[in-house]
Amino acid sequence: MPQFYNKQEYEEWKAKKLLNRSSGVLPAKNREMSRLAGTKEKVGLFGVIAVSIGVFLPFFKSPVIGGVTYFGNGEGDAVMLLVASVISLVLILINRMKWIWLSGGWGLVTFTLSLYNFQTKMTEIQGGLSIRLTDNPVKQYADAMGDAIQLEVGVPVLIIGISMILLSAYLNSKNY
Repeated sequence: MPQFYNKQEYEEWKAKKLLNRSSGVLPAKNREMSRLAGTKEKVGLFGVIAVSIGVFLPFFKSPVIGGVTYFGNGEGDAVMLLVASVISLVLILINRMKWIWLSGGWGLVTFTLSLYNFQTKMTEIQGGLSIRLTDNPVKQYADAMGDAIQLEVGVPVLIIGISMILLSAYLNSKNY
């Protein structure tokens, strides 16, 4: 609050402040800040939406079973990622942006561990098949099936969503 030398200056300042609030006109120095206001919230909301959609998109595709979503049957990591996303949404809506680091970090760790576990299991399966099927004519088909398993569109959507949630926390820490 500015310092006033008499009561009249204070009353003029107070009237101008009320007029600006009621008319929706911002003082000149705050117009630029109001244009940028909400950027971090918009980025965070975009991230929450991307994560919420990404868990239901195909996570990987196999020639035998087809596309498999990250959510699957509602167990495990996808549920934890959705909970982290909902917590991020609530934190954005109540304007507690500094806590987004925790929910976004939780989502990042959960998703990173899921990708690591997926890659580890795929390596184990492919390694186990090549050992068990040595000198077997089916080996080349099993290798082709293992090589055909690939990550799908849900993975980049989740990466973008989690990144946007963390970017909103970063923007908050830099006062954007």
